[in-house]
Amino acid sequence: MDVVSGLRFVLALLVVLGLIAALAWILRRPQTVSKGNTVTMVYETRGMSLSAIGVAENSGTHGDMIRVRNRQTDLVVDARITGAGRVAVLVLPQLAANQTGTEGATR
Repeated sequence: MDVVSGLRFVLALLVVLGLIAALAWILRRPQTVSKGNTVTMVYETRGMSLSAIGVAENSGTHGDMIRVRNRQTDLVVDARITGAGRVAVLVLPQLAANQTGTEGATR
């Protein structure tokens, strides 16, 4: 084995070990919200805070983006997990419905 081949082997090994370490870290992260859990949906602006009860359509941990279905309106919105059983709604459903495209909220 020449020097170049040896260096390629070492670099490939480091990449594989790095990927294994990253995967282990991802798998170790505890889920803050599990699919089907009831969550408090919060939308905040300056001087106003709205909240509603929803059901998580996906599982995730703090900081992850998930889809949440509002129990009362059956509307599905994008939200960021902010804590155990708590999510921050990124776009109000009425605003998202007025946007072009299907981003933000769906039925």
